[in-house]
Amino acid sequence: MKNCIVILMFVSSFTLLYVNDAQAYGPEVYYAAAAAAPLPMESTKSVARVPKAAADLLYLPVGVLKVGMSILPSVSMADGFNDIGRGLVAPFHVAAAVLQVPFDVLSAAGRVPRNAVNTFVRR
Repeated sequence: MKNCIVILMFVSSFTLLYVNDAQAYGPEVYYAAAAAAPLPMESTKSVARVPKAAADLLYLPVGVLKVGMSILPSVSMADGFNDIGRGLVAPFHVAAAVLQVPFDVLSAAGRVPRNAVNTFVRR
């Protein structure tokens, strides 16, 4: 634990030596950043769809369990078959969500205003 703290202090002091490279930006930079900020947020929606689609994969074993336990009064076989169907379709939803991510990121990058890109590029 003591070694971890010493390493952390060494790394943080080393990075603090190079912090003095900060610059002040004018108001046009802030306006350009505010104009470009909503666009990357649109692509995060497609990134958030991937874990939701991957979680649907769990419906397959749950559905099989429900069908097997359908002899109990509170579990219906129809719910089990619905879950099995949802679990069987889930890999295709995962593939579609994963393939949608680069498209959304690139289309959001294409809609960034040109003045926002030119403001942050150093010449």
